[in-house]
Amino acid sequence: MEVNRPDTVVPTGQHGGQGGAGQRHREESEPKPEAQPPGDPEAFEVEGLAAEITPAAQAALDALVAEIEPLRYQLKLAGEREARLKEDIARHAFLGVPSRREFMRELGHVLAHVEQLTTAPSVVVMHVAGADAIRRRHGRGPYEGALKHVADAIRASVHPTDAFGSLGGHDFGLVLLVADPVLARERARQIAEALNGKPYAPAAGLPLDVIFGVAALTARLSPDAALAYADRDMVANFGK
Repeated sequence: MEVNRPDTVVPTGQHGGQGGAGQRHREESEPKPEAQPPGDPEAFEVEGLAAEITPAAQAALDALVAEIEPLRYQLKLAGEREARLKEDIARHAFLGVPSRREFMRELGHVLAHVEQLTTAPSVVVMHVAGADAIRRRHGRGPYEGALKHVADAIRASVHPTDAFGSLGGHDFGLVLLVADPVLARERARQIAEALNGKPYAPAAGLPLDVIFGVAALTARLSPDAALAYADRDMVANFGK
């Protein structure tokens, strides 16, 4: 009696049967559970790396923050002091107008771009010749008040395009962008006459005696040279 046997016997697990390669394929394709960071449940993951804040690490961070905070406060104070110093440099101590340094910076800026202007600008130097007499007769308070009175009057007369500031001592400077020397001289004369015609009350009996000089601004001049020309013009007109 013949027994019919299959020509090929396939062992279990070799070609998709239970287990074997098929089983391994299914196991590899199934997602694996994410690894939980060990230790403290407050542990967190940073850029794929498990990390945790231990009590010792937290204490070190707290100590570092305690050291940084005073430094941050000192840095803030230093920044505020620097801002105040810059403002002090840019402003006259008691006149409240730009200082000589700031005025010279503005004058230099105008000279650097004078060839691009459509009108000829001028610089005016105004000198309070009566200030010394007020200082000797009435003291520092009226002296400073007289200079501030002059500064306020000049500032009220300038246009938004003009530059104005203290040159130190009893001198003030004006940069008139839209004024050739003829027009600049007329404007300076009007300011001087208004001040001289109305004496400063706390120094009654002593005239302010404001005088002035004018110079045209050209590209070949430096700020110091421009002021020197205005000074010469003042001496030529009022030094007699």
